[in-house]
Amino acid sequence: MVEATHYLSAHLVTRARHLHGEAAAMCHKHGTLAPEDVHRLRVITKELRALWQLLRPLQIAQCEGADRNLATTAALLASARDGSVIADTLDYLSRQSPRKSERQVFRDAYQCLFADLKLADVVVEPGLLEGLADDEKRWQSVQLALDDRELIDRGLRRSWRKIRNRLLEAMDSDALPRWHALRKWIKYLGFELALLEQAGLRSPLSLSDTRQLGRDLGHLHDIHILIGHVDEHRHAFPGDDDAAFCLHLLRNHEARMLDKCRSHATHLTRIKPGFLRKALLQQLP
Repeated sequence: MVEATHYLSAHLVTRARHLHGEAAAMCHKHGTLAPEDVHRLRVITKELRALWQLLRPLQIAQCEGADRNLATTAALLASARDGSVIADTLDYLSRQSPRKSERQVFRDAYQCLFADLKLADVVVEPGLLEGLADDEKRWQSVQLALDDRELIDRGLRRSWRKIRNRLLEAMDSDALPRWHALRKWIKYLGFELALLEQAGLRSPLSLSDTRQLGRDLGHLHDIHILIGHVDEHRHAFPGDDDAAFCLHLLRNHEARMLDKCRSHATHLTRIKPGFLRKALLQQLP
């Protein structure tokens, strides 16, 4: 019988506690959150949810409750962040689009839509503190003696099987909603692969490729939301032709970004769940 090891599970719990320490320091520093703090807290809640997903097959009830709590907690920050994402996306395009003429169109659109935008600090709500405290308490009750083989076999392998199937379905259909629905799961996978790397385990799934796909999926979604915003605020442009041309460029950019997502997904899906499991288990003592 193979002796159980608990290094990975201990590393997982340590990571969760570190994230809670970082979140607490931000929330209690001034009683308000700057826009960059709001973004970082949202990333922390996503990483915590990813860690719970890794544990889910082993502690189903605990993980389901934790995921619901963190989703509710993150929603308290959503309105503060979502408003700036649209403006940030258009600002990015005005600086990084490949053609000078496109950059000018996006700069003009930014002036029409967001010239007076001011981002205020967000007051730390009691519900945010309560949600984070609840999750921290849950982590304190997690067993440190979870078998690493179980985490890899029933946790990570299961997670990759589910994500890989969704990627294959999205590639078959090219329906945008399928790609948008993948954003959360690819981010979770990136956090889980980063945990393996921090624990000294080498995954055949590329962490850099996974993170790049996560960024591209996020940008694809942001462009989609921006298209809706521009269409809804056509009246803010000097003329309807100006709004129409901006929308045309945005839809072209959306199509190019979808091609990038498809390319990264094709590369990642070559790794099958069984091969991932075998490669990682071989590295355990």
